[in-house]
Amino acid sequence: MCKVLIVENNPTIVKLVSHFFQSEGCDIRLADDGLQAMSVMESFIPDILFTDIIMPKIGGDVLCRIVRHTPKFKDIFIVIYSAIAYEDEKRIFELEADLYIAKGANVIIKDHIRHILDQFRSGKRREDVLHGTEDLHLRSITRELLISRRHYHAMLENLAEAVIEMDGTGQIVQVNKAAQELLVRDLATLLSSRLTDHLAGPGFNQVEEWFARVSTGGLQQFESGYDSPLLIGEHQVVLKLVCIAEKSEFFIIAILQDITKRKRVEKQLQILHDNLERRVEQRTRELQETQSQYLHAEKLSAIGKLSASIAHEFNNPLQGVMTILKGLRKRAILEEEDREMLETAIGESERMKNLLRSLQDFNRPSSGKKVAMDVHASIGSLLLLCKSDFKRKGISTALNYGERLPQVLAIPDQIKQVFLNLLNNAADACLHNGGMITISTRLEEKRVAVTIKDNGIGIEPEKVDLIFQPFYTSKHETKGTGLGLSVCHGIIENHQGEIRVETWPGEGSAFTVLLPAA
Repeated sequence: MCKVLIVENNPTIVKLVSHFFQSEGCDIRLADDGLQAMSVMESFIPDILFTDIIMPKIGGDVLCRIVRHTPKFKDIFIVIYSAIAYEDEKRIFELEADLYIAKGANVIIKDHIRHILDQFRSGKRREDVLHGTEDLHLRSITRELLISRRHYHAMLENLAEAVIEMDGTGQIVQVNKAAQELLVRDLATLLSSRLTDHLAGPGFNQVEEWFARVSTGGLQQFESGYDSPLLIGEHQVVLKLVCIAEKSEFFIIAILQDITKRKRVEKQLQILHDNLERRVEQRTRELQETQSQYLHAEKLSAIGKLSASIAHEFNNPLQGVMTILKGLRKRAILEEEDREMLETAIGESERMKNLLRSLQDFNRPSSGKKVAMDVHASIGSLLLLCKSDFKRKGISTALNYGERLPQVLAIPDQIKQVFLNLLNNAADACLHNGGMITISTRLEEKRVAVTIKDNGIGIEPEKVDLIFQPFYTSKHETKGTGLGLSVCHGIIENHQGEIRVETWPGEGSAFTVLLPAA
């Protein structure tokens, strides 16, 4: 028994064609359009497919292409029976059907059915001849509609956006080329699926809710947001849904714009922007540090000029004092203890003279020569000088010297001035009697480290970065000028050394001077 699937939406033609096929002993199935036909062929593969071209949902031309490109349907004998076949004769043969018949008078349908069965049984296929045109005339309106239809399909196929047409239930009935490429599915698979089968992402629930509302009669549009795109596989898409009413039925148009490349470019631009922001921020910090260093250098220059002026004013009276002391050493008959005190006074006067000379040269490269010096000996002489001041303030000292400590290459007077300044600061920090100053030395990575630690009031954390700046002081205005630590910092830097500070508010501070070993 020959199996026949009739795909036609004209009830009169369906009734006639069904009757004649059945009278020839055929087993028939019916479908109103291509979508129904595909559903029928899932369980009923016909020997003959009898189909119109112009039908709702999926037309006969699309149905033919699907059948011809589906392996399990390759032996189906396709018959095109269409009212537009005569006006579109040159293009209709592109459908690769086996028999083409132009719709004419219903009285000759029986003859067409017999001719179809005879050709099917003979095994003759792919006859590019249009039958049934004997009493037909070309209709200009039909030709114009066909031209318009071809233009519509040409535009649809060349759109960059994916366009999908669905029936009222959301089942896909038509797609353009861009949609097939985006969804990565063959035409037959797409036409038997729903759009929601292919979507995912954060806005998916809203799409499903929209389809549910539309099925109850709502005709509002839907558009997903650019900032929260839907997903089709790895593609990010923006979806627009439009519902169009057609008499008692309606259909849905979906327009999908693939924004994956744009999002990727935006992400790359954002990364570049963030990197640029970081570079600008880093460069700004560098400029601020450079400016800070420049201001620091300017202040040091001012200090140098001021120090040179002060040193000049002190130098003259100092020369007079030294002349008197040296004269006493030559002429006076002194007790041994008095002579020792006189020699100490002369030595300290010489040290002050050298210091004043260094202050005069502060604003230009030092003229002093670097020599190998023993930091322990220098500290010892300074402690002797500070002994009476420390005793008056009730300050004790503790020494924790490293063994076999190498000498350092330095200008002795300048380094002694640094140590003296740090010792005086430590004593000033011990506001109450009973203070303790601990002096430690050690070798640290080919540098000699000297740490002067006190148990005084410490330094507030927010002020640590300020203490080496010129003119900054935390002491009472009558006790400090804000120049000591700044000068120390400059001296140590000129020696390619380093000065560090550690502080514990309320418990004390520790200053460490590191100088290259000789």
